[in-house]
Amino acid sequence: MNTNPPRRSIVIANAGCGKTWTLSTRFARWCLDRLAREGKASPERILALTFTRKAAGEILEAVVLRFNEALDGDKAVMAALGYPSEQALRSVMLEFAQAIPRLKLNTIDGFFNQLVRVFSNELGLPENWRIADESEIRAARLQALERVIDAQGVTDCFALVKDGMPRSTVLHHLETELLGAKGDMATSVLGVYRRTLLGRGYFAWLAGSEHDPCSHQLRTDSDLFKLTSRLADLDLPLKKDGEENQYFEAKRDLIVQWVRTEDWEAVLEDTFVQRASPHAMDSKYRGTIIPASWSEVIMEVVHHAMAHVAHEGKHRVFRVANFLAELDDACWEAQAEQSAYSFGDLASRLAVHGKMDEWSWEWLQHRLDSKIDDLALDEFQDTSVDQMRVLDRLMQEVNGSDDDRRFLLVGDPKQSIYGWRGGTPELIEKVRLKYHGFLDDDAPLMKSFRTCPLLMEAVNQVFADLTTHADEVDPDSGMTQRAEQIEGVDWPGDLEASVLSRASSIWMEGWNQHESAKEEYPGLLTWTVAEHDKNWQAANAHSVAEVVARRRRLRPSATIAVLARTNKELAEVFLACKEAGLDSVSMEGKSALLDSLLVQQVLALFRLADHSTDELAHYLATRWIFPSVAARSIPGLQLDPVESIPTKNRSAARRQIALHVRRQLVARGTSGLIADLYQAVVESNESIDFRELDRLQELVSVSRLYEDSTWPRPLAFVEAIEGHRQGNQKSGGVRLMTIHGSKGLGFDEVVLTGVKKSLGLLASNEMDRFMAYESDPTEGTQIVLPGPNAKIRSWFPSLQAVASETRVRKSIDPISMAYVALTRAKTAVHLVAQPYVQKSDGKKNASIQRSFAWLFAKSYPDLANAWKTAGTDAPGLLWALEDHGEVERDESGKVHLESNEEFMAFDQAQRSEQTDPADPIEPPTLTRQQRRGLARGRSASTTHESKDWSALLETRKTEILDRGTVLHERFRQVEWADDADPTIEQLRQARRTVERDLGRTISDTTWAEANATFSGAINLTQIQDTFLPTAHGAGKEDLDVRNEFPVLTRDGQGRVVRGRLDRLVLRREGNDVVEAWVMDHKSGATKLDDSAFQTRIDHYTPQLEAYAKVVQERWGLPQAKVHCVLIFFERGEVIQVPRSAESSQ
Repeated sequence: MNTNPPRRSIVIANAGCGKTWTLSTRFARWCLDRLAREGKASPERILALTFTRKAAGEILEAVVLRFNEALDGDKAVMAALGYPSEQALRSVMLEFAQAIPRLKLNTIDGFFNQLVRVFSNELGLPENWRIADESEIRAARLQALERVIDAQGVTDCFALVKDGMPRSTVLHHLETELLGAKGDMATSVLGVYRRTLLGRGYFAWLAGSEHDPCSHQLRTDSDLFKLTSRLADLDLPLKKDGEENQYFEAKRDLIVQWVRTEDWEAVLEDTFVQRASPHAMDSKYRGTIIPASWSEVIMEVVHHAMAHVAHEGKHRVFRVANFLAELDDACWEAQAEQSAYSFGDLASRLAVHGKMDEWSWEWLQHRLDSKIDDLALDEFQDTSVDQMRVLDRLMQEVNGSDDDRRFLLVGDPKQSIYGWRGGTPELIEKVRLKYHGFLDDDAPLMKSFRTCPLLMEAVNQVFADLTTHADEVDPDSGMTQRAEQIEGVDWPGDLEASVLSRASSIWMEGWNQHESAKEEYPGLLTWTVAEHDKNWQAANAHSVAEVVARRRRLRPSATIAVLARTNKELAEVFLACKEAGLDSVSMEGKSALLDSLLVQQVLALFRLADHSTDELAHYLATRWIFPSVAARSIPGLQLDPVESIPTKNRSAARRQIALHVRRQLVARGTSGLIADLYQAVVESNESIDFRELDRLQELVSVSRLYEDSTWPRPLAFVEAIEGHRQGNQKSGGVRLMTIHGSKGLGFDEVVLTGVKKSLGLLASNEMDRFMAYESDPTEGTQIVLPGPNAKIRSWFPSLQAVASETRVRKSIDPISMAYVALTRAKTAVHLVAQPYVQKSDGKKNASIQRSFAWLFAKSYPDLANAWKTAGTDAPGLLWALEDHGEVERDESGKVHLESNEEFMAFDQAQRSEQTDPADPIEPPTLTRQQRRGLARGRSASTTHESKDWSALLETRKTEILDRGTVLHERFRQVEWADDADPTIEQLRQARRTVERDLGRTISDTTWAEANATFSGAINLTQIQDTFLPTAHGAGKEDLDVRNEFPVLTRDGQGRVVRGRLDRLVLRREGNDVVEAWVMDHKSGATKLDDSAFQTRIDHYTPQLEAYAKVVQERWGLPQAKVHCVLIFFERGEVIQVPRSAESSQ
């Protein structure tokens, strides 16, 4: 291994090939190298950015692990770190431990948050801005939309966005069209507008409004009248029998009608008209060649239609551009009023309105109150263009310097699956090209430490053929004529090549062969054909459930993931698994509560109460035992199976369900109704898996958090539950998730569904209402043109060119998703597809051949042949690839897997494999050093002196944390011990507060135990006396109690400490404060001996002293009149902490 890694480099890392290992070793190596150069490691001078907090935490833990492995003599790690001495390792470890609160190992969102905090004035944001939830931001944007509509008028806005729509739905349509569906701002018209601001901005729209996509002129009314007469007088061609062709007569009359009614879009969309064009490949209609005399007249009509559509399109682009400019300003204004922003807003604000290129590096570091020397960027293929614009300022500084600064960019263009939010795999190559003179060569990571050899060879075989496959199955470039040149617009040189071929070429630029480091792993690929059914999602789901059940029986300890492109497919799989009796199935990516079918059914009632048209919710609520359970809880509610209700009566049935549920919500409240449903389930005497009951009981508790969200929209409660994150939840043995959600994860086996129907490789030919063209994603939009449908675009080469290139960009994501899905498994992948349906005319089935299913099957000719010949009557396991070769169905129609025994033996070996515990490593001694700055200080519990540096990474047990939080909240409610007990409602509110603070619900048992502990503690003599006025030598009228008093100060090391003082008691004489008690509540410490207890007191003293100093300065009190008190309420002791002499200075 190279002992001198590149100073600055880009590393392309195949899936599962040790990206985190590379990042962590480089981080550690940079620290060691700086120690050798400067005498200090200074890890806080490394800025390392990734996309999720989970990834950031994993990298931090990996760095710690690398240090441990190096001390333990790991040869690979020692080589990567340059064979440092033990003394150097221990010195760096010590500095690293001390610097943990100041480390800049962060998410991109978190770093941008910090940037905007310090430059909020320059960016035009209010001082008290905050990251708000999606619903609050959307409400502000809706308010902005209403303001703009009020200013411009509904009629004008209606004409801008959609013609021919009932006016009653205009506002709703405007909301969806302009702001996007919920959570989908990026694909909205306003989202398109904001992306154009990264390029030419408003002028890109202006360019579109000035561009003439055709050279034809509008005819006068007189000319149109004459043209219509000529059209009506056209002679009808004769059929073979000499009779006039009536099909031509009907088509002629229809075109005449369109001309007279000025329905020019219909003219351009018509197949007959298109075949009359001189550019048409087929000039026949119903077997008869369209006469030249017809073509001549029709093309004159077409030219006028083109001129009209072009004129309207230009006009619309101009008007919408002006409307969006006002809407964009109004959105920023409305959000400023609420001080509510999203992380996407921050990136947009920094990229568009920030002037980072104008800020000197020294000024930037000064404002951030930190020094940045080295830069590491993780998962760069997921970076959006606006994020890259901001990060490029950092890359310029680090890569452009002539000193020893280090740079590492790690990514995999093949895993770029966030094109819809601005990500593109080309960004990595753009960075390489821009900084090629400053970057060193670095070897790609090609060997997987996750996946078996068989699957890695399959990945090579399938995707190596991608470009050839693309040319064969998709020869369409989307162009029928050569696009004319537009000033300021650069068309790609390969515009005439097929869409899928161009997308494949871009994707393959990041391709490297795949290898496996897991030679001992067995491997398996299987292909299962689902039942032939119009409801293909349900048919696939049942086949998936069968595959999962079979593999679970064989490998009960294995982790299995079911991956799909959409949540709708996963919902069907979830139902099928429940019906098959598979209990340990969890829906990932949303609340763990959704693992339960009963929870899903309860939420289905809420969906129906909000939208009685929800057919899926109706179907879900009528499955399993739920109809009888719900009927016992809600008198009069009928949940008959959907299939037993005549189609014409189903709408009325859903309305009745909605009416009953809404009445019960009013009468019982949200949590009350759910609690009654839970009780009915418990009393049903049905055999129900404990997991179902646990989840439903958890829903009862969680519902209290979102009680107020139910009205007036019950769907808001459902969305709150779906977004709720449970604390410390363990996923089931079978995890259902979207391909997007699986990125970065690994499983023993993967079942991939929808490979034929859902996972197509070619993006849809439907365009957004406005198409933004950019020849280089990093340079931003050059022009915005209207986005009519494909038939209308076929008459306009420039529109075709923009649509074709847009489709190329959108086709990259599906290819990447197929790759991500295929590389999640360690040992086995099972693909489930619909039958191959042959066309009756014997032609190729284009929809199948453009799917991932055909790309995969074609890579194995025997599989492709078996799939095509199996037809629609032979569902089940069709083909398999094992380590010894391919296996097909035998004469009995079954596939026999020899690998089953191999997997059983492998799992047994994995379970029985014992690893010797590592020899304990003597930790370095941690001593504190002074540092002054504005970094957020940590609480005393995480910054105290410790001989065990790794304790800084320890987490507390959940149940201890829960109990302590409850106890603190109960004591927060206490003003004086002799006051009346809190009411039931106050206790409920206290529980809701605790659960909000924790970000999860707590069990009834934990709540009861903590309250019992509180009751016992408050009645202990020392504790009770402390909470009486007599402890402060005054009556209640002269004492002022302030619980949760906010504190901002510097600690003994000069760092800013932000926190809340548990209890502050002020004694007054008249209007003056003359004495104060600073009191901190502490749980635990019940089993400590005297020596350990004193150590614990010493640990808390600096924080308490800092708080006391704030109080002393705030009210101008002498030191002797500010008392520090630690209350260990579980231990039953109250400790008066003596003040230090320094505090009086």
